[in-house]
Amino acid sequence: EKHRRWRNTATAVSIAERFFHWELEFPDVFTGERGGFDAVFGNPPYVAMYSRESVGTGDDVSAHKNYYLSQFSRIDGKDLLGGRVNYFLLFIVQAMRIAHGRGRCCFVLPDTLITNESYEGVRRFLCSKRFLEDVWLFRNPVFHNATVGTCVVAWGKGGTSRVTLHDVADHDPSAIVSETVLHVSHHDLLDRPHCNWQPVSNDAPAFACAMLKLGDIVHIKDGINPGPKAVRQRLLCKRPDSPSCKRLIEGGDIFPFKITWNDKWVLYDPGVISKEEKKKGASLRQRWIFESPKIVYRQTAPRPIAAVDLSRHYTLNSVHNIILREQNTSVLFALCAYLNTETCAAIYQGLTGEVRKVFPQVHISSMRTLPVPEVLANADHPITRKLSDLARRLSNDNESARSSSAKDDIERIVSELVWGSPPSR
Repeated sequence: EKHRRWRNTATAVSIAERFFHWELEFPDVFTGERGGFDAVFGNPPYVAMYSRESVGTGDDVSAHKNYYLSQFSRIDGKDLLGGRVNYFLLFIVQAMRIAHGRGRCCFVLPDTLITNESYEGVRRFLCSKRFLEDVWLFRNPVFHNATVGTCVVAWGKGGTSRVTLHDVADHDPSAIVSETVLHVSHHDLLDRPHCNWQPVSNDAPAFACAMLKLGDIVHIKDGINPGPKAVRQRLLCKRPDSPSCKRLIEGGDIFPFKITWNDKWVLYDPGVISKEEKKKGASLRQRWIFESPKIVYRQTAPRPIAAVDLSRHYTLNSVHNIILREQNTSVLFALCAYLNTETCAAIYQGLTGEVRKVFPQVHISSMRTLPVPEVLANADHPITRKLSDLARRLSNDNESARSSSAKDDIERIVSELVWGSPPSR
């Protein structure tokens, strides 16, 4: 009788307050030795807490984020969430809690889970515990009208000896599906930059020259994030109505070696963004990013597509900005030449596995670890000077024949430098 009254009271409170008690709803699952489900499947919502899809005031968003971090950020004493908090991460944590000691989970998730730095904590936890079993990365759209790519992740709390990475693509118009399978150890994934789960081998390519990481010599920064629609409408303007209006470029304005400015302007005035709007993700970034000589490249692309910007364009977050730690214009142009080559594309795609036709992304985290010939950091090296001269010519030259010749020269020089042989035809 006592237990019946307790259950009735708990049920009444849960209905009134919209609580959900797993133990009350599934007593046969959570009582006894089992203590959880055999399997948990899901396709959780993909919504960042600061995004345009998020609802409520800035204070609401902040309160919700603090609550979720306090309730869903830790398992076995480890912090899993950090940086940008997305609702799907909370479902991953909850799935691990409600599965029993040898239970298994499988979720349909955004493919950003595979590489995004903000989700590194979850990736490292699943690998360090040897829980991760399979990751399927789908190169082509799975859901109609989806704005993000798809992956499927399976893990088991009983542990496994290795991880299987599946690279899945269909080849239009035949719609024949192909799958490349790679078996790796959890240790190999933990050794990768940010513990990324890209379906590529850990084996490093054999370079003919000394290489360094791009992030060793540059800062790579995101462009302006206008955040909610109302802020975007306020920031973007058709004509310069005040000295705070700055020339603006987006990803689609960038081509190899060239920038096409389409008479766009942005109101760069920190005073026009409220504290609440900042909490929802709006950010003008720091002014020095845009005022510095820089390389700009498209965020949405299967490979770097870059141009040198000496005109102090401000950029939206469809553009990433590369600023040298030690400014030198010759090095800037030489790096731009390298980034636009087929050699660099092959290295980047080998590093990241990024070959999607829809929503391909050039991630800042991947660009920081991109191998770059060490000589390109030396402004006085003959190769740096030669590549710089060719890149300058391409940024100013509209004659197709001369441009084609300059591009061929860049491809040959970089291929011989990196691989020790000219490019294959």
